[in-house]
Amino acid sequence: MRFVVAVLIVSFLGCSGLLEPSGRVVGVDASCGAVALQVEPDGPAGVAPIQVDGAPVQTVRLDGLPVTVQLPMGAGRHEVQVGGGPPAVVDVPNNDLTLKVRTPSEAPLEGEPARVVVQVLGSCPTEGLVLGTSVAASGATREHPLGTGTSTRVDLGLLAEGRHDVEVQLLRGDVVVARELVAVPVAPPCSTGPCRDRDGDGHEGPSVGGPDCDDTDPMVFPGAEVYPDPDGDGAYAVEAVDLDCDGIVDQPPGPFDCNEEDPSIPRPEEPLPTGVDEDCDGIVDEGTTAYDDDGDGLSEEDGDCNDADPTVSPERPELPDCKDNDCDGQVDDGVKRASTPDAYEPNDTEPYKLAGAQPRRGPFGGYKPTEDELLLTVAGVRDVESFSVYAHDGSGDSFHVTARILSAGDGLTYRVSIEGPRQRVEDILGAGGALRHGGRVLGDDSGDYVLRVEPAGETPTHCPLVVELSSG
Repeated sequence: MRFVVAVLIVSFLGCSGLLEPSGRVVGVDASCGAVALQVEPDGPAGVAPIQVDGAPVQTVRLDGLPVTVQLPMGAGRHEVQVGGGPPAVVDVPNNDLTLKVRTPSEAPLEGEPARVVVQVLGSCPTEGLVLGTSVAASGATREHPLGTGTSTRVDLGLLAEGRHDVEVQLLRGDVVVARELVAVPVAPPCSTGPCRDRDGDGHEGPSVGGPDCDDTDPMVFPGAEVYPDPDGDGAYAVEAVDLDCDGIVDQPPGPFDCNEEDPSIPRPEEPLPTGVDEDCDGIVDEGTTAYDDDGDGLSEEDGDCNDADPTVSPERPELPDCKDNDCDGQVDDGVKRASTPDAYEPNDTEPYKLAGAQPRRGPFGGYKPTEDELLLTVAGVRDVESFSVYAHDGSGDSFHVTARILSAGDGLTYRVSIEGPRQRVEDILGAGGALRHGGRVLGDDSGDYVLRVEPAGETPTHCPLVVELSSG
């Protein structure tokens, strides 16, 4: 039994070369304001730190199966690393979701439920989002579902007389997409006749034992049924609320109306700038030349030549990324590029041989994993870069050969293939993409592996890419 265990240890060390938990990012779901990463273990089980742009943000437990991790990240390009695993480039789109929190015009009395009205503004989808509220005095966070419209009335519970600081959050899992701070005042408890029915709807409030569940809103009382629609357009300027005090939240029978004086609103947003919020999402002229779509502070009308990319605008510096960052009509003008030329040309017919797996010295033996970073310059659509490496497979492990594009021009893609002794895999990858070959636990997959990289479309000759080839 001891001999068998020793053989397994030698094989594991020989192929993985890892002594601490680490993972590879194999999938990214970057939506508005939240990022979900699928992480595949790439070493021993345990807790691995996650770093974003070199700073630790949280940890993840890796136990042999892929896991999904949600991380808070701002818009832009970020580098993510799990433990000692390889870095992955993650592009996060601009998040335009914001919160607008309103308190009642009449402060609730002590003994009445305190409430706020939360409006979610922005064009990003809200599926999977919830509202979270925390009162500074208690510190506990309560979650509330979003209403069907853009406004939701949120119950904060019974609060004591005084001023309360409340934080309202828009949450996707553990990720805070947006937050807003608001002060909620609570008046002294009712002790005189006038405060028994403060909203004048004919029903006494809860602070004196009356049936009116919200004595600050004259539309809310037992028996209330009708949502008002002054302009008759079938949309309503009232949020989801328990109108008739039966304990069930009533949903408006139509969409949210941000302008009850115009029966043509809400309607689809106009394609040209109008200065009007036609679709009642809280954003004016989104998707038009007047709106800053990428959040870099400038719209197309302000001179932004690519309003879908926050790294591009007349106020941005030029970067070596194969883009016209400063919108002067020239790509990468005045920037310095890597001084190391492509040392692997010409290799379009015969693969360039790289150093293969080397034997380990010491009592356990085994083989060291390989890892090469290749700086390539693709000369045109017919140029092919090819490399070969000898990889040694142990037994009883998840041996693999992986090619990962660490850096490439924005939007450029490449056809990458890895051909081994038993099979050939191929995919079209851009910056941050990876292709993995192998993974069989049993069997010997030792031998030569050939990596081929060729453009999947037109590629500027001045735009080098960096490819990492590793085995283990």
